[in-house]
Amino acid sequence: MREGWSTVALSEVARLDIERVAVVLGQAYKIAGVLNAGQGMLERDPIDGSDTAYSVLHRLRAGQLVMRKLTAWEGPITVVPAEFDGYVASPEFPTFTLNEARLLPQYMRLICQQPDFWDQMRDRSTGTVQRRKRVNPGQLLQVTIALPPLDEQRRIVDLIEATDSVARAADKETLAAIQVAVSHEVDFCLLAEDVEYTTLEAIADIVGGITKDKKKEEAGTGFVEVPYLRVANVQRGFLDLSTLTSIKVPVVVAERLRLQHGDVLMTEGGDRDKLGRGWIWEDEVADCVHQNHVFRARIHNEGFEPRFVSLWANTFGQRWFFENGGQTTGIASISLSTLKRFPIPRLPLSRQADIVAMSEAARQTGDRARSVAKAARELRAVLLSELLSGEHQIPSSYDALLESA
Repeated sequence: MREGWSTVALSEVARLDIERVAVVLGQAYKIAGVLNAGQGMLERDPIDGSDTAYSVLHRLRAGQLVMRKLTAWEGPITVVPAEFDGYVASPEFPTFTLNEARLLPQYMRLICQQPDFWDQMRDRSTGTVQRRKRVNPGQLLQVTIALPPLDEQRRIVDLIEATDSVARAADKETLAAIQVAVSHEVDFCLLAEDVEYTTLEAIADIVGGITKDKKKEEAGTGFVEVPYLRVANVQRGFLDLSTLTSIKVPVVVAERLRLQHGDVLMTEGGDRDKLGRGWIWEDEVADCVHQNHVFRARIHNEGFEPRFVSLWANTFGQRWFFENGGQTTGIASISLSTLKRFPIPRLPLSRQADIVAMSEAARQTGDRARSVAKAARELRAVLLSELLSGEHQIPSSYDALLESA
C-alpha cells in the first residue's frame, strides 16, 4: 500500500445514525430497498401506514451508508444517492453517517461494490441458516477498508465515473433503442400511405414445431438426434444459440420440421413481451428443428421479403396479437389460427428492401454500441480493483482535469 494510505475500521470514519419515523395510519411512505453486490438502491411501491406491522421506519438521507442486515454475504450495502433522500426503509436497514473530512460518500459507494468488502461482511455475519444470517451495525463497523487521502479518493471517483459515462452513453445506442426509433419511422411511413394488407397465411406456409417426449425418445426406433431451437433461443431481432439443445425425432419429422434459410420464426408467447417475437433463420446450424412453441413461417410469395415480414411482426405484432386473441386463460399466447390472420402490408419490394436496410444499419450500430459498453465495463472492473488496492497511483496532474471539469 502506498504512502498516505491507511487501513482503518469503518468505526473510525462512520457512525451509526438512525432517524426513526413513527408509522402513522393513513400516511403514505416512499419505500426504498438496497440491491445486492453494492449496485445501489431501488424504489419500491409506496405503502400506507396501515400496510406495515412496523411501528417505526428508518429515514434515508443522501450520503449516508445503508445496509440490509439480512443476507449480508450478498453485499446489500450502498451509499444513499440524492434521488432517494427522504425515502424510508424498514428497521432491517440501519444507516450510518460518514466522516466526510476523511471519507467521501462517492468513494465509499465504490468500496461497497468490492467482493472483498462483502467477504468481510459475510465473515462477521451470525446465524445458523445461511439465508437468515445477519450483520448487525456493530459488526459492520468492524470491517476494515483501505483509505487513501481525499485528493486520491476524488481522482479515483472521477476516473471510474468517466468509464461509467462511456458505458451509459453506449447503452443509449443499443440495438433495442435504435430499433424502436426505426420502427417509429416505419410506422409513420406506412400511416402516410394508403396501404393494402394481406394475411400471413396468404403469403407463407405456417407450422408449429415439436415438443420433447423422453418416453418416445427412449423407446422409439429409427430416430435421429438433431439440434432443437426453443423459445428461449428466439429473441426480438436476433437468435441466441448459445443454449441450443438437441432432440431425438423420427427421420420423417426431422425432414418436415428442418429449418431452411429465410424461415421467419415467431414465438407463441408465455408473457406479453414474448408474443410473436422472432427473427430469420439463416442456416446457422444444420438440420435444426423447432419447438412446438415456436412457429415457422416459410414465405412462398415472391412479393414479400422474409426480413421485412419478421421486422413488421417484431415492430407491430405484439399489440395486434394481444388485441386479437393473443391470450388464453390469462396467459399471453398466440394460436395458429390467430397467427394465420396476422395482417401484412403490401409494399413494393423496393420499399421493403429500404426498411430492411434501415433496420440492418440499426442492428449493426447497436452491436457496435454493445461492444463499447462491454469493453467500458470490463475496464471499469479492472480499474476499480487495481485503484482501490492502493498499489497504483493516479498522478496529481489528473487534478487539472478535475478543475476544468
